[in-house]
Amino acid sequence: MSTDRNPADRQRVDPQAAARISAADALPVRVGVAVIGALIVFGLIMVARAMNRRPQH
Repeated sequence: MSTDRNPADRQRVDPQAAARISAADALPVRVGVAVIGALIVFGLIMVARAMNRRPQH
């Protein structure tokens, strides 16, 4: 059993962990992130347009 007081010290982070995923395996993740990002941006644009069309008193 380890005597480390900080649990984060026990985890060893590999700086090249992302490089171990092949390009074919990473493509669906990248496409998913792009689609979700596009939906968020589109939603923000629609909200801004709706707020801009409100009548001014």
